[in-house]
Amino acid sequence: MAGDTCDVCGRPSVRVASSSLAPISWAFCTDCLNKPAEPLCMFAYLFDDVSDNGDGLREEINDYYTFKDGAYLSWSDYIKQRRKAKNDSHYRRLQGYREQNEGRPKAGSEEIQVLKL
Repeated sequence: MAGDTCDVCGRPSVRVASSSLAPISWAFCTDCLNKPAEPLCMFAYLFDDVSDNGDGLREEINDYYTFKDGAYLSWSDYIKQRRKAKNDSHYRRLQGYREQNEGRPKAGSEEIQVLKL
């Protein structure tokens, strides 16, 4: 894996391992693997698409970290930052997308029909 970088912090990775938060694998350095830390995009996914603005997840989420601006960031600190930044451009863009797609059938809904060959 020479030349590969950790998907969490960008340092040289030591192995690819499964995420503890979703069915996906990431490259990890030793520190991030032992922390345990997950890529920032996993925290964003959990905050934006899985939870209710950071609430409603299992307690174990509080054991995880991500890496942002050169430092590890706990889940609780991450949601504090995200809630404070509700007016940031990413959040406004996401809200616009959700409003634009309001009423459209969701994946797995009965309204979406699967074509069988």
